[in-house]
Amino acid sequence: MFNRKAKNLELALEVQESRSFWQDVGRRFIRNNKTIIGLVMLAIIVLMCLYGMIFLDYETQVINQDIPNKLQTPSLAHLFGTDDLGRDIFNRIVYGARYSLFIGFSATIISLSVGSILGCIAGYFGGKTDNIIMRLTDVFIAIPSTLMAIAVVSALGPNFANLIIAIALGDIPGYARIIRSSVLSIRDNEFVEASVAVGGSSIHIMAQHIFPNTLAALIVQATLGVGYVIIAASGLSYLGLGVMPPAPEWGAMLSEAQAQIRYFPHQVISPGIAIVVTVLALNLLGDALRDAIDPTLKD
Repeated sequence: MFNRKAKNLELALEVQESRSFWQDVGRRFIRNNKTIIGLVMLAIIVLMCLYGMIFLDYETQVINQDIPNKLQTPSLAHLFGTDDLGRDIFNRIVYGARYSLFIGFSATIISLSVGSILGCIAGYFGGKTDNIIMRLTDVFIAIPSTLMAIAVVSALGPNFANLIIAIALGDIPGYARIIRSSVLSIRDNEFVEASVAVGGSSIHIMAQHIFPNTLAALIVQATLGVGYVIIAASGLSYLGLGVMPPAPEWGAMLSEAQAQIRYFPHQVISPGIAIVVTVLALNLLGDALRDAIDPTLKD
């Protein structure tokens, strides 16, 4: 009976502290000017995705060639001009937003999930388990992430799914190390020892008590990581190792336009700005989250 009451009290206090912490983070996050700017910029990108999904026909308005109207400069008929095949650049950028966002969030979720599991196991159990997992991550960290992604895509073949896998593999070690360091600082706390004392299993303790307390650092890193993934995906597509033409992925559009950059720079400027705006929006949100979560910045 005493153990049950102690466990219930422990869980109640933990829930109350968690709610108070995240409520405070939410208030600080909303009040940050970077949050407003980042959300507005990201909302524009999301609206582009929705517009492309609802109003644009892929075959006729995105990849259909119109040679007589090729290389037109921006106008009311073609807001961002046309490329060397007569395709409307605005339509292609709007439709291509889904590729960048989907790759960014998908690869981040995969690497975050796998890295969190490995980091929790390594930090909680320690000893040989920790050494094995951390030495494996050291091997992956020693290989530049871009080089690893190129090697994976080259081995599996350049397509949408393989691009996500290749980028996600390179990010797993970073998330694993972040989670491990957080777990090491949490596992000896009194609420973890109390859960062990009342017979909680290792999986229960990691899932219910340890992992939720690592979310603060993890959310910030993941938010910033999405922007990095978008840049990496665009770079690989630029090299011909990502989303393949005629799909309007922004990096692939840059690659296709490089031959006309001197005389028709609008072909390069438009997808370049789209990449910059998206990554900047995500970085602003990540910075705002970091400011809200950092205890040294509390009022």
